[in-house]
Amino acid sequence: EAKPRIELVRGYLADSLISIASETVSEPEAKPEKTFNFFAFIMPGSILIGLLFISEITMRDILREREAGTLARIFAGPVRSGQVIAAKMLSSFAITLLACVLLIAVGRLGFGIAWGSPLKLVAHVVGSILMCVGLMAFLYGFIRSERVADAMLPVVIIVLCIFGGAMIPYETMSQAMQKAAVFSPAFWVIDGLKMISIEKVGW
Repeated sequence: EAKPRIELVRGYLADSLISIASETVSEPEAKPEKTFNFFAFIMPGSILIGLLFISEITMRDILREREAGTLARIFAGPVRSGQVIAAKMLSSFAITLLACVLLIAVGRLGFGIAWGSPLKLVAHVVGSILMCVGLMAFLYGFIRSERVADAMLPVVIIVLCIFGGAMIPYETMSQAMQKAAVFSPAFWVIDGLKMISIEKVGW
């Protein structure tokens, strides 16, 4: 009785419909994890402090030339006061920009900071330097001697930097200090550099 049934399934037993294949699968290479660069977090504040002091020193020529009588001789010619001030600001801008380029290069080559999009960085740096030079030109409009400048301007710069997060990271400040920080132009320079280099934000 079993023989007819075996004859019916013999074809299937002789040539199995199921085949087994082996395949070696290699694990995908693990992507390198992005590491946080601590220097990218603190260097924007150091850069701003340097830019403020450099622009302050370069704009001080106005006081020196006033005390030496050079400005009086310049104004005796066919030159307007606005042209002289614009020339001083342009000179201060160029020197401060050169210093900023050197500081950024040190950050990249010495500390491995990836500054992000070059276009965004250039736009932000130019605006930041214009702020520094413009602020110093404004303050020197009220100062009449180098002695007063020596006493007052470093204090102004330090206060701006403290409240803006250049000396104390903004993220570690109290809630009250963080609310006050936005009124310091230093905050916007530092925050912009951090967003460009660390967070890679858009325009």
